[in-house]
Amino acid sequence: MPRYALPKQFVPLLISSLLVVAMLIGNVPVAAQSQPPSLAVNRSVVTPGMRLTLTLAGFTPQIDLTALWNGGRVADLGPAVAGSFTRTLEVPLDAQAGPATLSVCAALSDGTCFTGEFAQQAEVQLLVEPGLRIVPAALLRRAATFVAELRGSPLVPNWAEARLGTVARPLYRPDLGDVPAYYEIEVLGTPTLGQQLEPNQAPPPADIPAGFVILATGEHDLPIPHWHSEGPALTEQMRAQAQANGQAAPERFFKLDTLAYAAQGPKGEVVATLGSELVRIVGASPDLHQTFTEDSMMEWSPDPEGGEGTTIERGPGTPDGPALPDGFSLAEWESWEALKAGYTEAYTPYIANLRDLAAEAWTFEREASTFGLGLRVGDIYHLPLVAETGAASALAATPTVALSGPGETLVEGELVENEGPLPFYRITVIADRPGTDVELMATVTYEDNTSEQFTFFIISTLPNRLYLPLALVGNRATRDPFAQSGGQLAQSWGPWRFWWAGTNADQRIYRQLRRDEGPNTSRCVSGCGATAWAMLFGWVDQQAHNNVAPWVGSEGIYRTGGFATGSPAAIAPPRMNNPLTTEQQGVATMTWEIRERIGTFCAAGNGATFPWRMSDARRYLQNRSPNPLRTDYSSVGIKRDRFRNAARDSIVLRGTPAIIGTGWLSHYPLAYGYAERTRRVRSCNIFGRNCSWKTEFQRSFFVNQGWAGSDDNLAWVSSGTWFVGQIYPTR
Repeated sequence: MPRYALPKQFVPLLISSLLVVAMLIGNVPVAAQSQPPSLAVNRSVVTPGMRLTLTLAGFTPQIDLTALWNGGRVADLGPAVAGSFTRTLEVPLDAQAGPATLSVCAALSDGTCFTGEFAQQAEVQLLVEPGLRIVPAALLRRAATFVAELRGSPLVPNWAEARLGTVARPLYRPDLGDVPAYYEIEVLGTPTLGQQLEPNQAPPPADIPAGFVILATGEHDLPIPHWHSEGPALTEQMRAQAQANGQAAPERFFKLDTLAYAAQGPKGEVVATLGSELVRIVGASPDLHQTFTEDSMMEWSPDPEGGEGTTIERGPGTPDGPALPDGFSLAEWESWEALKAGYTEAYTPYIANLRDLAAEAWTFEREASTFGLGLRVGDIYHLPLVAETGAASALAATPTVALSGPGETLVEGELVENEGPLPFYRITVIADRPGTDVELMATVTYEDNTSEQFTFFIISTLPNRLYLPLALVGNRATRDPFAQSGGQLAQSWGPWRFWWAGTNADQRIYRQLRRDEGPNTSRCVSGCGATAWAMLFGWVDQQAHNNVAPWVGSEGIYRTGGFATGSPAAIAPPRMNNPLTTEQQGVATMTWEIRERIGTFCAAGNGATFPWRMSDARRYLQNRSPNPLRTDYSSVGIKRDRFRNAARDSIVLRGTPAIIGTGWLSHYPLAYGYAERTRRVRSCNIFGRNCSWKTEFQRSFFVNQGWAGSDDNLAWVSSGTWFVGQIYPTR
């Protein structure tokens, strides 16, 4: 035997030792593992540029890992560790829409995967959507600016680190055919920093869902009709709902009215819905929003002696006049196909009413882009850098920005690239010229050599940013610690001013009773009208038991078990679970009694309530409470500014939630927050002369939908309403 040969019994030991050494320096995996490698991803539907959280297990510790997209190497993931661990990965910017395979493998030093007996690999199948690339530049810019303006605002504290995500989906409306009526863009946030993790506990994902922004594509609705600062996007909720119910994956999403959404599957079937289903409106003349102008009011004061109380009524739907025009009625839609086909005919006056309400906002949008925005000292304007060809150019490379004009010396400019998938150019006004408006131009040049120019004016006068009457000064709402100004950060819009009717903890989060649940013996859910009144009455009851002025003495609206006079007074439970607890059965009893009082009936699977019957909630208060009640409404559901102002004043001036009406006579949520802001827009004649400054308002209500347990139970919605229901302290 030669001197350099080893005995046969030592050969396996030497090979094992060499494999261990090679494994430690990241070259060779072991062939056999206690469990096969596995890969899980936090999103199954992805978009270019999306940051994914990969959860891996079963790979040999210290072996280098490589990520592959459809077989092509896209990233090195570093060495594996024992047990389960996470890595982050961005979807390639050039990823094509359609199915894709993401793989992770044990790799050699050159990034190629091991093969043969030492191969270790796991993969998942993903679906790629185009994402932001489908959104027109003007809409993308509007969404990015909106989120940037709210970062750090006390109006939405959880948006301190918010930024646009990469998921964007079109929403359709039947009257507009195959042209997208809206786009929904997701908003992402960052997990709480400094979180202490247990040993071997996976860190939280790099991004967490933080709501959504919905953008109208044209003048058929307000520019931003719906947004929320928490939870997943609405389309994600519907996708998850369809999957949970064993339905096909949605292929098209619809926004049917203010708070009604639907997802359609590959065969044209409805696979998921959010909000109340639409009631069919029959016999509404196309000009109803212009011809049916008389509104109604009911005001009731209780009788301290236990009688009927005093009722003052006027307008249609009262003893003084009919509730509805001749031939006007409500019905159910026979099918989803029937709804889409008959949508325009059924809702023509409401579509026109919504367009009228949005007209002023769109006029300001056009004037702002044509003649410029007004900025003052201290204002900060975020200009999203996105080409008119869409997000693709901005995602691929950062454009350049040049400031010019006499206002150049009055501002500071800064490129910001860490606030989401789009870069921003931040303009801060540091000085002005008293008595004159100074023009400033920002020219953005993109990678393809296209450019855009944006016009601003540095104005020296302080815009009037608040419309509310002087009586607001010193009222309870502004003294309340939850009624704060919107901080110091101002953009083209002034700071948000906002008011809350109590805290979130004060609100009663109730829901409708399902069929055959508790006292509900009908063939439909109990209805949003009764739930809205129950939440409002429960709020007053909670305030009274906590001795909050001016509600002291209002105990007894809610009684033990939800029963009538004679039962002991009790604090209305804060929530309704599924299933109901013993305590919460009382809320069901209260809700059902209100439902019977207000004449709710079944329509399209919903519990529908005519607006003139909502005032009959006073019969629930009778002999229980000394509190007056009032309703104002359009009996045919036409939105008016005066209804919005009444709900606003209930929140702002009296610190009390108010019921409002949204959609096409479809929903009664409870509004307990109100926010508004203004901006100065330059308006000129067709020759660009005789210019002046106009003030534009943006207004929203924060509503409790009465959908306890739903991700979108709370949301900000546009302020248009056709109904307001109010309760007052003892007089």
